[in-house]
Amino acid sequence: MNNCLKRKNEKPEPHASCKFAGQKAFTLLEVMFALSILAIALVAVFQLQSQGLSMLGQARFETTASLLAKGKMAELEIADSIELTSGTGEFGDDYPGYSWEVIVESTPLEAMVKLTVLVTNDLLTRNNTYHLELFRTVATE
Repeated sequence: MNNCLKRKNEKPEPHASCKFAGQKAFTLLEVMFALSILAIALVAVFQLQSQGLSMLGQARFETTASLLAKGKMAELEIADSIELTSGTGEFGDDYPGYSWEVIVESTPLEAMVKLTVLVTNDLLTRNNTYHLELFRTVATE
């Protein structure tokens, strides 16, 4: 008779082949399937984390660049119309890597010019330019 089977009031003898008899366990296939599902889920989580960090960097650039562009545009709004010229520059040590460019263009209307401010972050490789435009009246001579 098999040593793994129990009879009433009888203790089974310890035997290596029946050590786990009667216990339920996972098969290798079930374990591999569970690990593959876990791996897919972890890849998705890591991808979301990476995408979140990328979006954070882009949002930080958009916020900083828009404030810098609005500040430069405010300077152009209060300047005399004869002082309006195109030019480039940097924002200094407070905003390293950020530079600006002002483009002053004439329009079909004689008393109006188009002001364009471009703010660029040289540290970013893509989506690194913020563009702001304003039409302003100027004194005619």
